[in-house]
Amino acid sequence: MCSEFSRSTDIASDSAKRTEAAKPESGQGQTGGTRKPYRSRAISERRDRILKAAMALIAARGVDGFSLADLSRRARVAQKTLYNSFGSKEALICAAFDFFLEEQAVRFPATEKRTMAGILDQLYERCCDFMQNREWVRASNFLYFSFTVDEEIYGTLKAMALIYFDQFHKVYGDHPDFVTNNPTEYLRLQMANAAHGTVHDWLMGRISDRVFPDAVCLGVVTAMMSFVSGDLRREAGRLVERYAARLRDQPLPSQDSEASASGE
Repeated sequence: MCSEFSRSTDIASDSAKRTEAAKPESGQGQTGGTRKPYRSRAISERRDRILKAAMALIAARGVDGFSLADLSRRARVAQKTLYNSFGSKEALICAAFDFFLEEQAVRFPATEKRTMAGILDQLYERCCDFMQNREWVRASNFLYFSFTVDEEIYGTLKAMALIYFDQFHKVYGDHPDFVTNNPTEYLRLQMANAAHGTVHDWLMGRISDRVFPDAVCLGVVTAMMSFVSGDLRREAGRLVERYAARLRDQPLPSQDSEASASGE
């Protein structure tokens, strides 16, 4: 995990690369800006069919087992169409991750609660949704920590984890208690690593489904405390206590197993 701190991929640059690589049909997702309109309903439906099929293949086989040949059969389109529409295998995978966020954005529109607690409440809801897509989340989390992940894909995964940092920055970026002398990109990376790290522990069975959403929120708000002061830091501290209190009496999965084995 520590090796990921050496990466300095800029999210704006990542979005620009995806925009350049993708053809008009592929549009833009949540990590890349406003989605462009499509020429026809048929093209839009074909794109959605391709990306849903790509998500299913990535969830089942991971990126290493993902091929455009298999995707073309599952999505009922020619491989040439895939290249013409997305430009490359890597760009198509990025579009699939973006599409996942687009679907989530429909179910979880940006919160109207412009508070730290409101942002974290929506993160909690999204985490509950993640648990319904375990294999898909597993594939994306494995990629995030992979030493060989394509930088374009890594940038997309990093941006996925930073949605709530961006919301927080949008609400509090001009607040006098927001610490601006820290490198913003490093803070973004710290936040992304905190989120993906907790997801990784959940996937490995170190965190149970029951406490996973609270654990993610605790990790994120703890990271938030590193770049706020004054009233914002006190607010973050109260939220840390809220999530910590929920987790305090919840045993880790290994402790559950030990208790069962001893007949408690």
